[in-house]
Parts: sequence; structure tokens; C-alpha cells
Amino acid sequence: MCCPAETSPNIVKTPGLAARKRKARLAAGLCGSCGKRAPEEGRTCCRPCLDNRSRQQRRRRVRLSVKRLCLGCGSAPPAPGRRRCKSCGDAFIERTTDNRRARHARRRALGLCQTCGGRPPEDGRLSCRPCLDKRGRPDPKTIVPYDKRRFCQNCGSLIRGRGLRLCPQCSEDPRSALRERRLAVGLCTLCGANRAARGRQYCRSCLDKVAAEQRAHVARHIASGICPRCTREPLMPGASLCASCAPRIRTWGRLAYRRKAAERREQGLCTRCGKRPALPDVQTCAGCREYTRTAALAVWNRRSTERKAAGLCVRCGQRPPERGTLECAPCKDRQRMTACRGILPLPTQYTVIERATGTDHGTWDSVAEVAAALAY
Repeated sequence: MCCPAETSPNIVKTPGLAARKRKARLAAGLCGSCGKRAPEEGRTCCRPCLDNRSRQQRRRRVRLSVKRLCLGCGSAPPAPGRRRCKSCGDAFIERTTDNRRARHARRRALGLCQTCGGRPPEDGRLSCRPCLDKRGRPDPKTIVPYDKRRFCQNCGSLIRGRGLRLCPQCSEDPRSALRERRLAVGLCTLCGANRAARGRQYCRSCLDKVAAEQRAHVARHIASGICPRCTREPLMPGASLCASCAPRIRTWGRLAYRRKAAERREQGLCTRCGKRPALPDVQTCAGCREYTRTAALAVWNRRSTERKAAGLCVRCGQRPPERGTLECAPCKDRQRMTACRGILPLPTQYTVIERATGTDHGTWDSVAEVAAALAY
């Protein structure tokens, strides 16, 4: 039930403080978000604010995709084979289509290519020759005229009509129709010719091909000093990712591991391998527990040997050790702390017991109470 004030004709809704502030900044020729710099050409925000907004949106998409939620509303599960729910997906497609049509109309009115907007279009066409070549549209003057018959890009069946890319069967769910059919019969979802590898969706040849392509892609970009993930920003010193991709990949990996560990914990399996049952009161099996202990001990031995040879503390590796020991003073003090040793911070109490008879005279909270008990 609506509030009467919202439906009354005498109530005029005024914009809030944030909307008024944004409108005043835009009127003054400043960024609508921060109000410190001039906005980008054709935008309402400056470049730092746009980059910050893009980073926030990427982190949000990663977080929602890990939780398997809709990228639009963030509350409903996505539709099968999609990344958004049904309502958000339809609204996104409609909004994208309207924006594309408006952009094409604006570029056609300026006499430019409707695809890139940087060159004049080809004679009798709406796009320039480089854009037509990129889309696979041949030149009618030099090549056989374009055949109106098309094949479905999903299943390969013949379809009729210009501008159609999918048959009626695949148009309902173009992303997952062929993939689901191949997955149902145990075939590779990429090539559809071989059986999928055990526990995977690709066959062994496709897995090797994809791995080789990924290794070549990463090596090529690292050699040129560019992040292989976004292919735009430079690499951080001594790292293989840029400053914006590294925390995002780290967050995505941490969330994915937590989700996988929670699923295995509910099934009573080892959270590390997921193959054997976990030991009582722990989260790993006996094999993974021994492997983790052995690996950690090998790392400690190697690291302590290197630090000992360099004349540094074997624990922190930052300061020289004290005379006659292998640890520095701060590390030794930290090891003596009760919190570091797992001892709870309990209050100090004193118990008075006679050595000769073994008589217990009670427990006291301070030294003064103990002295009084001994005196009387």
C-alpha cells in the first residue's frame, strides 16, 4: 500500500542533496562525482572517477559471479547459460540495443562509419572497408556477391533470411544449447569430435591446445611488459600482473577456495584434495596433513639456512640475531609472549600451602592478601 503523500497531486518531489550537488558541478563544468577536475569529453565524470568506477564494477562482477548471482540485481540466481536473471537480461539487451541504435544514427548523420565512427563509409554501405573486412563482409565489386543463405553459428544447420545468425532452436539459449547437447553425451564442448577427459569438459587435445595458447599469450605479453590479464596496463615490478588485476585475481581465488572448502566440509571430505574423508576435529585427510607438514618444514629449513648464512634472524630475516642465538630480540620476546604461545590471558592468583603438612589455606588474588593470610 502506497503512502498518501506519494500519490497526492499537491506533493512535488524535489531532487535530493546528492542530485542537486551533481547538477551544480556539471553546470560549472566539473566532474559530477568529485567536482575537482573537468569531465571527459562526452562524459559526466573525469578519468580518475571513471577508472575508479570501473574497478568497483569489476570487483562487484567477480564477487557476484563467485556467489553465482545475477550481475544486474545481485540477489536472484542467473538464468541457465546466462550471467543475469531473466528480467535483468531482457532489460540489459533492450538498453544495449537502444544505445547501439542511437550511436549508429548519430554517426550516420555525421557521415561516418556506423561501426567505428572514425572513417567515412564504403560507397553504398553503412560501414567502412576495414570494419566490413573485420566482420567478414566481402567486397561485391571483386568477390562473388554475398549469399543470402546462412548457417547457424551454434549447431551449423542451414537457416534462411539475411541478418540471422542462429536457427529458431538455438535462438532461445544461444550460449549453452550446443554446449549442453555435447555435455549430455560426454563429448568435448569445444570441438565435439572426441570424448571429454575425465572430470573435464574438454578433450585432451583441446586442453593441450588451450594450455599452449594461454602460455604463449602470457609469455608474449610479459615479454612486452604488459599485463596478460587486461592487456592494457604495465606489469608491477617483479610480478606477472598489473596493480589493478593482482588484487582482483587474489580476491577471486580466495572466494573460490572458500566456496569449494565449504562444500567439501559439508560433505565431510578433505578441504585440500576433496577425495578422502577428513580426520576427526581437523579439515584435512592424513595424506594432505603429512604433505602440508613436510612442505612447510622443507620451506622453513631452506629459508632458515639462507638467513643463517646471511647473518640474519632465522624468523624475520630483517635484523641480525643476538649473540649466541639464531633469533633477534623482538622475535625472542614475541615467542615468550603468552598470546603467541596459545596461553589464555588468565588473572594471576596465589595459593598458600604448608610444606610440612600439605594443608591448603586457600587461594588469594594479590600478594597483600597472601601476606595477611600468613601473618594471621
